[in-house]
Amino acid sequence: MYTPALFHLYPQAQPTSLKRQVQKKILACPKSKEVLVFGRDETSLVNEGKTSEYPVRKGVPYLLADQELAASYVAASEKMVDEYRDFTGASGVQRLKYRIFQFVNATWQSKASIAAHRKTFEIPDDGICLSIGGGPTRSHPKSVNVNIGPFENVEVVADA
Repeated sequence: MYTPALFHLYPQAQPTSLKRQVQKKILACPKSKEVLVFGRDETSLVNEGKTSEYPVRKGVPYLLADQELAASYVAASEKMVDEYRDFTGASGVQRLKYRIFQFVNATWQSKASIAAHRKTFEIPDDGICLSIGGGPTRSHPKSVNVNIGPFENVEVVADA
């Protein structure tokens, strides 16, 4: 869930670390569905049967059963790539424009809408919320952004 209008509620949101995700056993092998654990030197994740291994790049696990298919999907998804590029592009002007949009849009939210969002995300202290298709920002501090592409603020690259 991408909620640009509510970005102001969590401006300093921090992602749930990969170590915590592994400790909580929330990552599963896309092939065997077994829990994933760290492989050698935390540069990969392996399933419990050690039959599948997935790379960890810059702290982000790539849990794709078919990496070529996923890459072709991302390449064919112009709208998604453009949205993320607008936010993360090298141009500071583009990024500022996007932040202004978030701020302006945030003022249109009613108190009831904000209250409903907060109620939706009443997550226990030890809880984690998966945001499928998440990024380039965060909808809640406890969310883990999952996306098929390695975009900014994506903690797990996977095919949901």
